[in-house]
Amino acid sequence: MMMMMMMMMMMMCHLSRHCTDMLCCVCFIIIILGYIALGTVAWAHGDPRKVIYPTDSYGQFCGQQGTANENKATLFYFNILHCASPAVLINLQCLTTQLCVKQCPDRFITYVDVQYSYSRNRSHWEYYRQFCRPGFNTPTKSIVQVIRDEDCPSMLVPSRPLLQRCFPDFITRNGTLTVANKTTFKDGLGKSRSVSELRDAAKSSGSTPSSSRVTELLTLSLRECPATLQVGGEVLPQVEEFKYLGVLFMSEGRMDREIDRRIGAAAAVMWSMYRSVVVKKELSRKAKLSIYQSIYVPTLTYGHELWVMTETIRSWIQAAEMSFLRRVAERSLREGEGEGDCNVGGILCYSGISSLLDAKEMGVKIFEDFARTWFWILIGLVISMVISLLFILLLRLMAGVLLWSVIFGVIGAVGYGIWHCYWEHVTLEGKPDADVSITDLGFQTDFRIYLQLRQTWLIFMIVLAVMELVIILLLIFLRRRVCIAIALLKEGSRAISYITSTLFYPIITFLLLTVCIAYWAVTAVFLASSGEAVYKVMSTQAGCKYSNMSCDPQRFSEGEVSSVCVGSQCVFAFYGGESVYHRYMAVLQVCNFFMLLWLVNFVLALGQCTLSGAFASYYWSLNKPADIPACPVSASFSRTLRFHTGSLAFGALILSVVQFIRMVLEYLDHKLKGVHNTLVRFLLCCLKCCFWCLERFIRFMNRNAYIMIAIYGRNFCASARDAFFLLMRNVMRVAVLDKVTDFLLFLGKILISGSVGVLAFFFFTRQIPVFQEKVPSLNYFWVPLLTLVFGSYLVAHGFFSVYAMCVDTLFLCFLVDLEKNDGSAARPYYMSSSLRSILNKKNHRSTEERKRGGAQRRK
Repeated sequence: MMMMMMMMMMMMCHLSRHCTDMLCCVCFIIIILGYIALGTVAWAHGDPRKVIYPTDSYGQFCGQQGTANENKATLFYFNILHCASPAVLINLQCLTTQLCVKQCPDRFITYVDVQYSYSRNRSHWEYYRQFCRPGFNTPTKSIVQVIRDEDCPSMLVPSRPLLQRCFPDFITRNGTLTVANKTTFKDGLGKSRSVSELRDAAKSSGSTPSSSRVTELLTLSLRECPATLQVGGEVLPQVEEFKYLGVLFMSEGRMDREIDRRIGAAAAVMWSMYRSVVVKKELSRKAKLSIYQSIYVPTLTYGHELWVMTETIRSWIQAAEMSFLRRVAERSLREGEGEGDCNVGGILCYSGISSLLDAKEMGVKIFEDFARTWFWILIGLVISMVISLLFILLLRLMAGVLLWSVIFGVIGAVGYGIWHCYWEHVTLEGKPDADVSITDLGFQTDFRIYLQLRQTWLIFMIVLAVMELVIILLLIFLRRRVCIAIALLKEGSRAISYITSTLFYPIITFLLLTVCIAYWAVTAVFLASSGEAVYKVMSTQAGCKYSNMSCDPQRFSEGEVSSVCVGSQCVFAFYGGESVYHRYMAVLQVCNFFMLLWLVNFVLALGQCTLSGAFASYYWSLNKPADIPACPVSASFSRTLRFHTGSLAFGALILSVVQFIRMVLEYLDHKLKGVHNTLVRFLLCCLKCCFWCLERFIRFMNRNAYIMIAIYGRNFCASARDAFFLLMRNVMRVAVLDKVTDFLLFLGKILISGSVGVLAFFFFTRQIPVFQEKVPSLNYFWVPLLTLVFGSYLVAHGFFSVYAMCVDTLFLCFLVDLEKNDGSAARPYYMSSSLRSILNKKNHRSTEERKRGGAQRRK
């Protein structure tokens, strides 16, 4: 009979539900349709190949069918080292010519060598010209003009394709630097070169100095000269102008004396400007840095074109630079424009050419490690999933033990601290200078001096005693609330054991989030690729007035820009247009991003309301588990979508607006970092702090509002109001339960990720004898190790998020149960017997039930 009554009540509750926040639901559906229309328009106008595939300096796709680049699928940079320039962050384009080629270079060869061998052997030129501009076939052209007009690269470096782009093939194997898997290679003229020469050439982006080459080639002869000069079997280049940079070499080819000279000259310049510039308060930091760039840096780096940037020389240059910057700009080695960056005369000390090549090499190794260990990583994630499930199920037994152990452990630790402070206080009695007060001693940088005073230990003892007293008093007055929290945690574990399907609902949330993010990314790509190719003037000269202006690559060489700004190029920049659609492209991208926030928050809200409905059906079942409805998760999911889509969309919209405002404030803060207006920065900081707090509060209220929606089926505002006042009437219980739950779940996450990490460490370091033969050889064993630790933490977080939602739902149901019911036969308590015993509550049976129970006892 009771079973039938419960089923009828649940059916009536289901039938009594109605659609909530209909206006929000209609608006949400309309906006979703508009978002789909935006994606359709972007798909019609955009071409993702413009973003995905490489584009040369003429705006043509590499490998595009029906074009001259049909058989040229790889992008080649004339000088990829220019991609490390800070200007790339502004122009989003490397300041070097980019061409589509059939294959990457496989040898080291310079244009000078090819040009001088052209009269004797033209096969080298035929190989070299495929990396020059299309149609260029004038190897006798002056090298100065060739480099200036970007007709050909100055040299070719053995490379290999990566993401359809040619990158130098620098790889270190077993401590030996290799290029294309070789330590030596031919340069195209029959000469054998070492990899170290290539590395030095790449890092210095110029000629390679040695004990036999101490000059810089500036200008080749413009007229024919039949005479040649040969030294040691090598024909010396013909030059019209020769410049000696004053570089001094040691007998073994080192440059220690030259670097000492440069650092000494720079130090003399710094001290000569010390009073007039460095410490002059009237000059702004920006003005001082301009003087630093125009006077100090040229003095320090004079002749750097011929330097071989070894680690020792790099450290010397960094030290010299920082000695000036610390005084002028109040910088330290750990501060600067970008983390770890310093740019001295075009030499990137930290994250420049060397770091670029090293990062690429490390990236390849990390990719190889992932390819070898992906199977074992999946096994580790499965293990973490099993452990997470077992931990949740075992919380029914361990919750109380864990919590009380920690509480008494803290009390014992503080008690030991009080005893230790008393012991130190007594031990110092009678010792000289131990009775000196802290005020008489004053401020001391050595903290150990204070530990020799009795007053210090007395203060420590008083503070710890107060802490101990507060903890004990809180435990005495809040012991019942702590017991309620533990009972709810155990009840949550029991609920999940009855409704195990809830643990797999995060997979649905993950799939829905993947769809939302994928749609946003595809739409963003199609929007970004809408329009025609736009070309901009790229110039390395700071004073070029045509820089970043639009240009026509077909007529660029005929105009005045190339003559006014020597070395400038008309290169592809981005895709755009002049129509209304293209003019509002940035607005559409912002709308696209805002819709991403809204949809992500809606999906999360849908998951929270669905789980709340499932766990609420468990709590409001009087006889558990017999009264639990079949398929509670699917029933709650369909009920939420059918009746409460508008409420969830409304709550998600409020949260999305606050998140969007926070991101705008972060963007403004990033843009205003160089502004020295203290008031503006202060106001911006206050706004960021306020909106951060507002976002946290809205997240908390939305979560509890969704629970109330799942229980009562009311609209969002009414549910949020009811949840707020219900929590305020039980604020101490909320605080205790929240902190206890957070602590236990955090402990579980650390325990699971730590145990999986330890197991992975022993496995990948071959310390488990059974699996020693199955462990793959790795470049960095920490790659799969950190992946497993982070992945297992995310897996545990996914499982525990369901558990946390369960506890929060049961807690609100428990509070409603206390306020709405009194334990009578008409209004019985739905809470578990353990909770009733803690609160000294009990259900009173009806007369019919008492008679039936008495009859059964007499039998």
